[in-house]
Amino acid sequence: MKDWLKFFGLGFFSDKIAKQAKKRGIMHIAFGFVFALLFIFCGILAANTVPFKSHYNGAPNYKSFIQAALGKGDLTLANGLICADKIVNTFENSEDSQKYSLNGFNFVIDTRPYSAYDDFEAYCVATDGSGREITYSDYLILGEEKQKDYAFRIRYTPNELVLTEDSVKVYEDYLSASEDENIKKQYQDIIADKQNLKAEDYFKSVYVLYLKAYYPDISAYERDGIPRLRNYYAQKYLSDSAVKNYLFVFDDLIVGDFQTYGELPVQFYGYCNSLADAAITADNADEFILDAFYAKTSTVASVYLINMFRLLPFIAIIPVLCALLLKVALTLLKDEKYKQFGTCFKIVCCYLTFGSLISLLIIFICGFFVTGSILNYMPLIALGVTLLFRTALFVLSEYLSLKRDESEKSEKIET
Repeated sequence: MKDWLKFFGLGFFSDKIAKQAKKRGIMHIAFGFVFALLFIFCGILAANTVPFKSHYNGAPNYKSFIQAALGKGDLTLANGLICADKIVNTFENSEDSQKYSLNGFNFVIDTRPYSAYDDFEAYCVATDGSGREITYSDYLILGEEKQKDYAFRIRYTPNELVLTEDSVKVYEDYLSASEDENIKKQYQDIIADKQNLKAEDYFKSVYVLYLKAYYPDISAYERDGIPRLRNYYAQKYLSDSAVKNYLFVFDDLIVGDFQTYGELPVQFYGYCNSLADAAITADNADEFILDAFYAKTSTVASVYLINMFRLLPFIAIIPVLCALLLKVALTLLKDEKYKQFGTCFKIVCCYLTFGSLISLLIIFICGFFVTGSILNYMPLIALGVTLLFRTALFVLSEYLSLKRDESEKSEKIET
Protein backbone atom coordinates (compact mmCIF):
# COMPACT_ATOMS: atom_id res chain seq x y z
CA MET A 1 0.00 0.00 0.00
CA LYS A 2 2.85 2.35 0.84
CA ASP A 3 4.42 1.74 -2.56
CA TRP A 4 1.10 2.34 -4.30
CA LEU A 5 0.56 5.63 -2.46
CA LYS A 6 4.07 6.67 -3.41
CA PHE A 7 3.31 5.82 -7.03
CA PHE A 8 -0.09 7.55 -6.96
CA GLY A 9 1.14 10.66 -5.18
CA LEU A 10 4.61 11.21 -6.60
CA GLY A 11 4.37 9.81 -10.11
CA PHE A 12 3.81 13.33 -11.45
CA PHE A 13 7.23 14.40 -10.19
CA SER A 14 9.32 11.38 -11.10
CA ASP A 15 9.62 9.55 -14.40
CA LYS A 16 11.15 6.62 -12.56
CA ILE A 17 8.05 6.29 -10.38
CA ALA A 18 5.70 6.96 -13.32
CA LYS A 19 7.23 4.08 -15.25
CA GLN A 20 5.91 1.73 -12.56
CA ALA A 21 2.53 2.18 -14.29
CA LYS A 22 3.58 -0.57 -16.69
CA LYS A 23 3.18 -3.11 -13.87
CA ARG A 24 0.30 -1.38 -12.06
CA GLY A 25 -3.41 -2.03 -12.35
CA ILE A 26 -6.12 0.48 -13.13
CA MET A 27 -7.05 1.61 -9.61
CA HIS A 28 -4.90 4.74 -9.90
CA ILE A 29 -6.81 5.66 -13.08
CA ALA A 30 -10.16 5.66 -11.28
CA PHE A 31 -8.79 7.60 -8.32
CA GLY A 32 -7.07 10.02 -10.71
CA PHE A 33 -10.35 10.88 -12.40
CA VAL A 34 -12.11 11.31 -9.04
CA PHE A 35 -9.45 13.75 -7.82
CA ALA A 36 -9.44 15.50 -11.19
CA LEU A 37 -13.17 16.18 -10.91
CA LEU A 38 -12.83 17.29 -7.29
CA PHE A 39 -9.92 19.66 -7.86
CA ILE A 40 -11.31 21.14 -11.06
CA PHE A 41 -14.70 21.67 -9.38
CA CYS A 42 -13.02 23.50 -6.49
CA GLY A 43 -10.98 25.54 -8.94
CA ILE A 44 -13.89 26.70 -11.06
CA LEU A 45 -16.04 27.46 -7.99
CA ALA A 46 -13.26 29.46 -6.33
CA ALA A 47 -12.41 31.28 -9.57
CA ASN A 48 -16.01 32.38 -10.03
CA THR A 49 -16.52 33.59 -6.46
CA VAL A 50 -13.36 34.58 -4.58
CA PRO A 51 -12.09 37.24 -7.06
CA PHE A 52 -15.37 39.17 -7.06
CA LYS A 53 -14.47 41.36 -4.10
CA SER A 54 -11.21 42.26 -5.81
CA HIS A 55 -13.06 43.04 -9.04
CA TYR A 56 -15.60 45.16 -7.20
CA ASN A 57 -12.98 47.10 -5.27
CA GLY A 58 -11.14 47.57 -8.56
CA ALA A 59 -14.11 49.43 -10.05
CA PRO A 60 -14.21 52.76 -8.14
CA ASN A 61 -16.66 54.38 -10.57
CA TYR A 62 -19.10 51.54 -10.11
CA LYS A 63 -18.70 51.64 -6.33
CA SER A 64 -19.45 55.35 -6.34
CA PHE A 65 -22.55 54.72 -8.43
CA ILE A 66 -23.71 51.92 -6.10
CA GLN A 67 -23.25 54.06 -2.99
CA ALA A 68 -25.11 56.98 -4.57
CA ALA A 69 -27.98 54.93 -6.05
CA LEU A 70 -28.56 52.73 -3.02
CA GLY A 71 -27.93 55.61 -0.66
CA LYS A 72 -31.20 57.31 -1.60
CA GLY A 73 -32.96 55.29 1.11
CA ASP A 74 -35.44 53.64 -1.27
CA LEU A 75 -34.65 50.04 -0.36
CA THR A 76 -35.03 47.89 2.73
CA LEU A 77 -34.38 44.21 3.38
CA ALA A 78 -37.09 42.32 5.21
CA ASN A 79 -37.59 38.56 5.50
CA GLY A 80 -35.11 37.85 2.73
CA LEU A 81 -36.79 40.18 0.23
CA ILE A 82 -35.98 43.67 -0.99
CA CYS A 83 -38.78 46.17 -0.57
CA ALA A 84 -39.28 49.50 -2.35
CA ASP A 85 -42.26 51.82 -2.73
CA LYS A 86 -41.32 52.90 -6.25
CA ILE A 87 -40.24 51.61 -9.64
CA VAL A 88 -37.08 53.12 -11.09
CA ASN A 89 -35.75 52.72 -14.64
CA THR A 90 -32.99 55.07 -15.74
CA PHE A 91 -32.90 53.43 -19.18
CA GLU A 92 -36.32 54.88 -20.02
CA ASN A 93 -37.12 57.62 -17.52
CA SER A 94 -35.14 60.86 -17.75
CA GLU A 95 -36.14 61.98 -14.24
CA ASP A 96 -34.89 58.68 -12.82
CA SER A 97 -31.70 59.08 -14.82
CA GLN A 98 -31.04 62.54 -13.37
CA LYS A 99 -31.59 61.26 -9.84
CA TYR A 100 -29.88 57.86 -9.90
CA SER A 101 -27.46 57.60 -12.82
CA LEU A 102 -23.82 58.30 -12.12
CA ASN A 103 -20.62 57.70 -14.09
CA GLY A 104 -22.64 56.32 -17.02
CA PHE A 105 -24.31 53.50 -15.06
CA ASN A 106 -28.01 52.69 -15.22
CA PHE A 107 -30.20 51.72 -12.29
CA VAL A 108 -33.44 49.75 -12.18
CA ILE A 109 -35.65 49.00 -9.17
CA ASP A 110 -38.67 46.75 -9.57
CA THR A 111 -39.46 44.77 -6.44
CA ARG A 112 -42.80 43.43 -7.61
CA PRO A 113 -42.78 39.68 -6.92
CA TYR A 114 -41.32 37.24 -9.43
CA SER A 115 -44.74 35.59 -9.67
CA ALA A 116 -46.30 38.81 -11.06
CA TYR A 117 -47.85 38.31 -14.49
CA ASP A 118 -46.86 40.49 -17.42
CA ASP A 119 -49.50 42.37 -19.38
CA PHE A 120 -47.89 41.22 -22.61
CA GLU A 121 -48.85 42.02 -26.18
CA ALA A 122 -49.57 39.17 -28.60
CA TYR A 123 -48.92 39.77 -32.27
CA CYS A 124 -47.92 37.99 -35.45
CA VAL A 125 -45.11 38.88 -37.82
CA ALA A 126 -44.95 38.11 -41.53
CA THR A 127 -42.61 35.27 -42.44
CA ASP A 128 -41.57 36.92 -45.74
CA GLY A 129 -38.93 39.01 -43.97
CA SER A 130 -40.78 42.30 -44.40
CA GLY A 131 -41.27 42.72 -40.65
CA ARG A 132 -44.98 43.43 -41.16
CA GLU A 133 -46.98 42.92 -37.95
CA ILE A 134 -50.64 42.32 -37.22
CA THR A 135 -52.42 41.84 -33.91
CA TYR A 136 -53.19 38.33 -32.78
CA SER A 137 -56.93 39.05 -32.92
CA ASP A 138 -56.55 40.08 -36.59
CA TYR A 139 -54.53 36.94 -37.23
CA LEU A 140 -57.33 34.77 -35.92
CA ILE A 141 -59.83 36.06 -38.49
CA LEU A 142 -57.52 35.31 -41.41
CA GLY A 143 -58.12 32.24 -43.48
CA GLU A 144 -56.09 29.12 -42.76
CA GLU A 145 -53.91 29.65 -45.83
CA LYS A 146 -53.08 33.27 -44.98
CA GLN A 147 -52.29 32.33 -41.38
CA LYS A 148 -49.38 30.29 -42.72
CA ASP A 149 -47.72 33.57 -43.76
CA TYR A 150 -47.38 34.70 -40.14
CA ALA A 151 -45.53 33.57 -37.03
CA PHE A 152 -46.85 34.10 -33.51
CA ARG A 153 -44.87 36.35 -31.16
CA ILE A 154 -45.33 38.00 -27.77
CA ARG A 155 -43.91 41.32 -26.62
CA TYR A 156 -43.32 41.88 -22.91
CA THR A 157 -44.29 45.18 -21.29
CA PRO A 158 -43.26 46.80 -17.98
CA ASN A 159 -46.88 46.61 -16.84
CA GLU A 160 -48.23 44.08 -14.38
CA LEU A 161 -51.38 42.21 -15.29
CA VAL A 162 -53.78 42.58 -12.37
CA LEU A 163 -56.57 40.03 -12.40
CA THR A 164 -59.97 41.43 -11.47
CA GLU A 165 -63.51 40.08 -11.57
CA ASP A 166 -64.15 42.01 -14.80
CA SER A 167 -61.06 40.72 -16.59
CA VAL A 168 -61.58 37.17 -15.37
CA LYS A 169 -65.21 37.34 -16.61
CA VAL A 170 -63.83 37.71 -20.16
CA TYR A 171 -61.67 34.62 -19.68
CA GLU A 172 -64.60 32.67 -18.19
CA ASP A 173 -66.82 33.51 -21.17
CA TYR A 174 -64.18 32.34 -23.61
CA LEU A 175 -63.55 29.08 -21.75
CA SER A 176 -67.26 28.40 -21.40
CA ALA A 177 -67.68 28.66 -25.17
CA SER A 178 -64.62 26.54 -25.98
CA GLU A 179 -65.22 23.53 -28.19
CA ASP A 180 -62.03 21.81 -27.08
CA GLU A 181 -63.10 18.87 -24.92
CA ASN A 182 -59.87 18.87 -22.92
CA ILE A 183 -60.15 22.60 -22.17
CA LYS A 184 -63.83 22.23 -21.26
CA LYS A 185 -63.04 19.43 -18.80
CA GLN A 186 -60.23 21.41 -17.16
CA TYR A 187 -62.48 24.47 -16.85
CA GLN A 188 -65.25 22.39 -15.31
CA ASP A 189 -62.76 21.03 -12.78
CA ILE A 190 -61.79 24.59 -11.83
CA ILE A 191 -65.43 25.58 -11.44
CA ALA A 192 -66.11 22.52 -9.31
CA ASP A 193 -63.22 23.42 -7.01
CA LYS A 194 -64.01 27.16 -6.91
CA GLN A 195 -65.49 27.08 -3.42
CA ASN A 196 -62.26 25.61 -2.06
CA LEU A 197 -60.07 28.27 -3.64
CA LYS A 198 -59.25 31.78 -2.59
CA ALA A 199 -60.44 34.39 -5.08
CA GLU A 200 -56.85 35.13 -6.11
CA ASP A 201 -56.08 31.47 -6.74
CA TYR A 202 -59.29 31.00 -8.70
CA PHE A 203 -58.49 34.02 -10.88
CA LYS A 204 -55.03 32.62 -11.59
CA SER A 205 -56.35 29.17 -12.47
CA VAL A 206 -58.83 30.63 -14.95
CA TYR A 207 -56.21 32.93 -16.49
CA VAL A 208 -53.63 30.15 -16.91
CA LEU A 209 -56.17 27.92 -18.63
CA TYR A 210 -57.24 30.85 -20.84
CA LEU A 211 -53.64 31.34 -21.97
CA LYS A 212 -53.45 27.68 -22.88
CA ALA A 213 -56.76 27.77 -24.75
CA TYR A 214 -56.54 31.11 -26.56
CA TYR A 215 -52.88 31.38 -27.59
CA PRO A 216 -50.47 29.02 -29.33
CA ASP A 217 -47.78 27.36 -27.25
CA ILE A 218 -45.89 30.01 -25.24
CA SER A 219 -43.33 27.63 -23.76
CA ALA A 220 -40.69 29.11 -26.09
CA TYR A 221 -40.92 32.24 -23.93
CA GLU A 222 -41.87 30.73 -20.59
CA ARG A 223 -41.41 27.12 -19.53
CA ASP A 224 -44.73 27.08 -17.69
CA GLY A 225 -46.51 29.04 -20.42
CA ILE A 226 -47.20 32.11 -18.26
CA PRO A 227 -45.48 35.39 -19.27
CA ARG A 228 -44.09 37.02 -16.15
CA LEU A 229 -43.21 40.62 -15.50
CA ARG A 230 -39.58 39.85 -14.58
CA ASN A 231 -38.91 38.64 -18.09
CA TYR A 232 -39.60 42.08 -19.49
CA TYR A 233 -36.23 43.10 -18.08
CA ALA A 234 -34.60 39.82 -19.02
CA GLN A 235 -35.71 40.08 -22.65
CA LYS A 236 -35.10 43.79 -23.14
CA TYR A 237 -31.89 44.33 -21.17
CA LEU A 238 -30.26 41.39 -19.45
CA SER A 239 -30.15 39.09 -22.47
CA ASP A 240 -28.77 41.85 -24.71
CA SER A 241 -24.96 41.68 -24.76
CA ALA A 242 -24.84 45.28 -25.96
CA VAL A 243 -26.40 46.54 -22.70
CA LYS A 244 -23.64 47.24 -20.17
CA ASN A 245 -22.98 49.12 -16.94
CA TYR A 246 -26.03 48.67 -14.73
CA LEU A 247 -27.57 47.42 -11.51
CA PHE A 248 -31.00 45.79 -11.43
CA VAL A 249 -32.69 45.33 -8.07
CA PHE A 250 -35.59 42.88 -7.89
CA ASP A 251 -37.37 41.58 -4.83
CA ASP A 252 -35.20 38.49 -4.42
CA LEU A 253 -32.02 39.17 -6.38
CA ILE A 254 -29.74 41.76 -7.90
CA VAL A 255 -28.04 41.71 -11.31
CA GLY A 256 -25.11 43.93 -12.23
CA ASP A 257 -22.55 44.67 -14.91
CA PHE A 258 -19.38 46.76 -14.73
CA GLN A 259 -15.74 46.95 -15.77
CA THR A 260 -12.79 46.87 -13.42
CA TYR A 261 -10.05 49.48 -13.45
CA GLY A 262 -8.18 47.11 -15.76
CA GLU A 263 -11.20 47.04 -18.11
CA LEU A 264 -12.12 43.45 -17.25
CA PRO A 265 -15.89 43.06 -17.86
CA VAL A 266 -17.76 41.58 -14.91
CA GLN A 267 -21.35 40.39 -14.91
CA PHE A 268 -22.82 39.18 -11.63
CA TYR A 269 -25.96 38.36 -9.74
CA GLY A 270 -26.74 37.80 -6.09
CA TYR A 271 -29.52 36.46 -3.88
CA CYS A 272 -31.08 38.23 -0.93
CA ASN A 273 -32.98 35.39 0.75
CA SER A 274 -30.35 34.87 3.47
CA LEU A 275 -29.51 38.52 4.19
CA ALA A 276 -30.38 40.14 7.49
CA ASP A 277 -33.18 42.69 7.74
CA ALA A 278 -31.82 46.21 7.29
CA ALA A 279 -32.32 49.53 5.59
CA ILE A 280 -29.90 49.85 2.66
CA THR A 281 -27.89 53.05 2.84
CA ALA A 282 -24.72 54.49 1.34
CA ASP A 283 -22.82 53.18 4.36
CA ASN A 284 -23.77 49.54 3.86
CA ALA A 285 -24.27 49.57 0.07
CA ASP A 286 -20.95 47.83 -0.66
CA GLU A 287 -21.59 45.26 2.02
CA PHE A 288 -25.05 44.60 0.57
CA ILE A 289 -23.65 43.95 -2.93
CA LEU A 290 -20.92 41.62 -1.65
CA ASP A 291 -23.20 39.74 0.76
CA ALA A 292 -25.81 39.21 -1.95
CA PHE A 293 -23.16 37.95 -4.37
CA TYR A 294 -21.65 35.46 -1.93
CA ALA A 295 -25.10 34.32 -0.76
CA LYS A 296 -25.51 32.54 -4.09
CA THR A 297 -22.41 30.36 -3.57
CA SER A 298 -24.23 27.25 -2.38
CA THR A 299 -26.64 27.47 -5.30
CA VAL A 300 -24.01 27.94 -7.98
CA ALA A 301 -21.93 25.16 -6.41
CA SER A 302 -24.66 22.67 -7.29
CA VAL A 303 -24.78 24.07 -10.83
CA TYR A 304 -21.02 23.74 -11.26
CA LEU A 305 -21.17 20.21 -9.85
CA ILE A 306 -23.68 19.21 -12.51
CA ASN A 307 -21.53 20.88 -15.16
CA MET A 308 -18.52 18.90 -13.96
CA PHE A 309 -20.28 15.64 -14.74
CA ARG A 310 -21.13 17.04 -18.15
CA LEU A 311 -17.45 17.77 -18.66
CA LEU A 312 -16.46 14.25 -17.61
CA PRO A 313 -16.35 12.82 -21.16
CA PHE A 314 -14.15 15.71 -22.30
CA ILE A 315 -11.90 15.35 -19.25
CA ALA A 316 -11.58 11.65 -20.08
CA ILE A 317 -10.55 12.45 -23.66
CA ILE A 318 -7.58 14.56 -22.54
CA PRO A 319 -5.46 11.70 -21.05
CA VAL A 320 -6.48 9.48 -23.98
CA LEU A 321 -5.15 12.04 -26.48
CA CYS A 322 -1.99 12.54 -24.42
CA ALA A 323 -1.52 8.76 -24.28
CA LEU A 324 -1.87 8.56 -28.07
CA LEU A 325 0.71 11.30 -28.53
CA LEU A 326 3.00 9.56 -26.06
CA LYS A 327 2.64 6.27 -27.94
CA VAL A 328 3.46 7.97 -31.27
CA ALA A 329 6.48 9.72 -29.76
CA LEU A 330 7.84 6.55 -28.11
CA THR A 331 7.27 4.58 -31.31
CA LEU A 332 9.30 7.12 -33.24
CA LEU A 333 12.01 6.87 -30.58
CA LYS A 334 11.86 3.08 -30.88
CA ASP A 335 11.27 2.76 -27.16
CA GLU A 336 10.07 -0.84 -26.90
CA LYS A 337 9.43 -0.81 -23.14
CA TYR A 338 6.66 1.73 -22.87
CA LYS A 339 5.22 2.29 -26.35
CA GLN A 340 2.14 0.07 -25.81
CA PHE A 341 -0.98 2.24 -25.60
CA GLY A 342 -2.14 0.66 -22.32
CA THR A 343 1.17 1.51 -20.68
CA CYS A 344 1.12 5.03 -22.11
CA PHE A 345 -2.41 5.59 -20.84
CA LYS A 346 -1.56 4.39 -17.33
CA ILE A 347 1.53 6.63 -17.27
CA VAL A 348 -0.50 9.70 -18.27
CA CYS A 349 -3.22 8.86 -15.73
CA CYS A 350 -0.72 8.79 -12.90
CA TYR A 351 -0.26 12.50 -13.67
CA LEU A 352 -3.97 13.24 -13.23
CA THR A 353 -4.07 13.96 -9.50
CA PHE A 354 -1.31 16.54 -9.29
CA GLY A 355 -2.04 17.69 -12.84
CA SER A 356 -5.58 18.58 -11.81
CA LEU A 357 -4.27 20.25 -8.63
CA ILE A 358 -2.03 22.44 -10.76
CA SER A 359 -5.04 23.07 -13.01
CA LEU A 360 -6.99 24.19 -9.93
CA LEU A 361 -4.35 26.82 -9.20
CA ILE A 362 -4.27 27.95 -12.83
CA ILE A 363 -8.06 28.25 -12.98
CA PHE A 364 -8.19 30.15 -9.69
CA ILE A 365 -5.50 32.62 -10.77
CA CYS A 366 -7.23 33.13 -14.12
CA GLY A 367 -10.39 34.09 -12.21
CA PHE A 368 -8.71 37.42 -11.41
CA PHE A 369 -7.80 38.20 -15.01
CA VAL A 370 -10.24 36.64 -17.50
CA THR A 371 -13.94 37.00 -18.18
CA GLY A 372 -16.51 34.52 -16.97
CA SER A 373 -17.19 33.24 -20.49
CA ILE A 374 -13.52 32.31 -20.96
CA LEU A 375 -13.31 30.94 -17.42
CA ASN A 376 -15.89 28.29 -18.28
CA TYR A 377 -13.42 26.73 -20.73
CA MET A 378 -10.45 26.93 -18.40
CA PRO A 379 -10.87 23.46 -16.78
CA LEU A 380 -10.29 21.71 -20.09
CA ILE A 381 -7.59 24.13 -21.22
CA ALA A 382 -5.67 24.05 -17.93
CA LEU A 383 -5.82 20.26 -17.53
CA GLY A 384 -5.00 19.68 -21.19
CA VAL A 385 -1.97 21.97 -21.15
CA THR A 386 -0.72 20.57 -17.83
CA LEU A 387 -0.94 16.92 -18.90
CA LEU A 388 0.49 17.66 -22.34
CA PHE A 389 3.44 19.51 -20.82
CA ARG A 390 4.13 16.70 -18.34
CA THR A 391 3.85 14.10 -21.11
CA ALA A 392 6.30 16.11 -23.21
CA LEU A 393 8.77 16.10 -20.31
CA PHE A 394 8.46 12.31 -20.13
CA VAL A 395 9.19 12.03 -23.85
CA LEU A 396 12.19 14.36 -23.49
CA SER A 397 13.49 12.32 -20.56
CA GLU A 398 13.14 9.09 -22.55
CA TYR A 399 14.84 10.67 -25.56
CA LEU A 400 17.81 11.75 -23.46
CA SER A 401 17.93 8.35 -21.73
CA LEU A 402 17.95 6.49 -25.05
CA LYS A 403 20.64 8.80 -26.42
CA ARG A 404 22.71 8.22 -23.31
CA ASP A 405 22.30 4.44 -23.65
CA GLU A 406 23.33 4.58 -27.30
CA SER A 407 26.37 6.65 -26.40
CA GLU A 408 27.39 4.19 -23.70
CA LYS A 409 27.01 1.27 -26.14
CA SER A 410 29.14 3.06 -28.70
CA GLU A 411 31.87 3.68 -26.16
CA LYS A 412 31.89 -0.02 -25.13
CA ILE A 413 32.15 -1.10 -28.78
CA GLU A 414 35.06 1.28 -29.37
CA THR A 415 36.92 0.02 -26.33
